[in-house]
Amino acid sequence: MAQLDYFIFAENVVVGRSIAENYEIKKPKKVFTIPNTPNTYSFFACISIFDFDFTEKHTVQVMLKSEAGQLIGEKKDFYIPIKANNVSSSLPDEFVAYVISVDYRNTYIENEGKYKCEVYFDNEFIGSKYLYFLKVRRD
Repeated sequence: MAQLDYFIFAENVVVGRSIAENYEIKKPKKVFTIPNTPNTYSFFACISIFDFDFTEKHTVQVMLKSEAGQLIGEKKDFYIPIKANNVSSSLPDEFVAYVISVDYRNTYIENEGKYKCEVYFDNEFIGSKYLYFLKVRRD
């Protein structure tokens, strides 16, 4: 069954123009500071999923929720292509992963507090990660 390999929140992600170019995660963090609430904020969630059959089509859903469980923004849907071009047949299956970068652009943050990002693979929950929005007053 599919598993989360890593799950990183960051202020920005830079993806190269080709598979051979770098994938940079800029300013990774679990706590994001915002000047006031309610407010909008932009950030990324970088998710790596492994241990699944690349010869079949799969779907991944990513949802950001408030501490009360309310969905924040829209559910993000991704479709994993069959046998991606960058998968080497000589690489052992446990080292083959699919990386998703979720752009939460201008996401409405109502209150300071803990939020949770949940990941579903083919409609089955495979894990979650918490992040925190801290209201920091700047004078």
